[in-house]
Amino acid sequence: FDFCQRAKRKIDNMPDIAAASSIRGDHSPASIPMKGKCDVCTKPDQFQGHCLLKCKQCGVLVHELCYGLNPKGKHDPDFICLACKCIGTKIEVNTPSIIGGCGEDMGKTREFMTQMERPKECVLCNHHEGFHAMHPLYDSHGPEGRHYVLPQTGDLAHRKEKRLAWVHTLCASFLGDYFQTRGCVYGCDIYGNYDHDDESDDEEEDENDAFCYYCGKTGGEILCCDGCVKAFHLDCLKVEDVSSLPDPWYCPFCESFRKQVEAKGAKEFPGGKEERGSGYPSDSDAVARFKIGTKVSKYFLDEKIGQKRPFAGEVVNYFHQRKRYRVRYDEDGEEEDLTENQIAKIQGLPHEKIMNVHNFVIDIKSEFIKGLRDLKCVICKSKNGRLRIPVQCTAGTDHVLDCFPDSLRADEKDRKSGNQGCLHAIHVGCARWKAREKYARYKGKAARLCYYYPGQKANFEEDWDGKTKIITKDPKSNIFCRTHCHEIINSQLMTS
Repeated sequence: FDFCQRAKRKIDNMPDIAAASSIRGDHSPASIPMKGKCDVCTKPDQFQGHCLLKCKQCGVLVHELCYGLNPKGKHDPDFICLACKCIGTKIEVNTPSIIGGCGEDMGKTREFMTQMERPKECVLCNHHEGFHAMHPLYDSHGPEGRHYVLPQTGDLAHRKEKRLAWVHTLCASFLGDYFQTRGCVYGCDIYGNYDHDDESDDEEEDENDAFCYYCGKTGGEILCCDGCVKAFHLDCLKVEDVSSLPDPWYCPFCESFRKQVEAKGAKEFPGGKEERGSGYPSDSDAVARFKIGTKVSKYFLDEKIGQKRPFAGEVVNYFHQRKRYRVRYDEDGEEEDLTENQIAKIQGLPHEKIMNVHNFVIDIKSEFIKGLRDLKCVICKSKNGRLRIPVQCTAGTDHVLDCFPDSLRADEKDRKSGNQGCLHAIHVGCARWKAREKYARYKGKAARLCYYYPGQKANFEEDWDGKTKIITKDPKSNIFCRTHCHEIINSQLMTS
């Protein structure tokens, strides 16, 4: 009854399995396909060129891109998922731990918690059984964000102690892409960076604060951190001689974050200092984070084709006093000076620019999200979860995938009347796993309610006339209530 699997040829621009070689970056024959299906998209190995990875501890199968990893196009026998990797690990958390952070006090006090067993509980849905692909949920993006802590809940007989928060990779990815909830859940890399519109970079203000982070007062001799915007009085830091400090200098908060990243085995740290001699380094070799020669790519308007496209370049100099990197672009030799954060967002060549997702963050302050959390899931009948976010059935909207019957889409009459489509609300995890137990049984079999396709990483190619084509496949997500799921199955049976 996987109607979408049988009709996938109808989905626009769906590449074939041969695309695997383009993702691998070579034309070597594909390796022997791995048995099983991805926990996120339910597709087999090499679907759309995506390679399956199998956790050698829990056995969960995920495609690289479905799990938020930059596709390498090969199986990794040593792959361990994030949920298994954290077992027995001491994890630093903010106190208090609040979604969205706690303002200026965020990061001032922290404690350690240990993940004692492999997590199964997802805060976004009501399905907490079995091993599934999972990511940690952080309280905020940025370098001060830490693993979110769920408070103690329940009475004495059903008490749950405070614990680290996790989300199903499917739930978080689906909510981040679905038309109703797009952007309310988003992924961050290990440094707290997240993808957003590059056009906002020019408006970025990265100057250090004019007041001391510890005492909150201005005036006096202020020492600025080279890794963040914080500034400190020498007296508050208990520093007598500023010349004794390394250059560049990083505040206690950045140093604490560095230790956490290094403990996780990261190869680099944003703002990571390098051992240097005394005195200020020259402009030619003073690179706080990115080396001279670092490859970048940034979108500019190409007047020849009348649209934006990526231009490749590299870092050619660093100006320590101004904390700016000079970038020279290959095609026309144009140069511009960029901040460290701007370099971080454009680092890498176009075909390499996919961020490895380490954790997810929820924008719980969104008014629309607050309204969705009041809805009751038609499968688990629950609406009492503080962070659970149900979504409405896709039927009756303009977002139904092309492979499904036209009767599920909104018609002209619906659009004129302002019809919002089917109003049944469903948790993503409940639709994928919990519904198979009873809710979605149809004609003796378990029907499928949730469809998620990860898309495909962008390819950048030059056409014969020199124009650059950007070939990208965006993620696709649909979810249906039982009634409309049965309509899909009946339609498929009639055409088969």
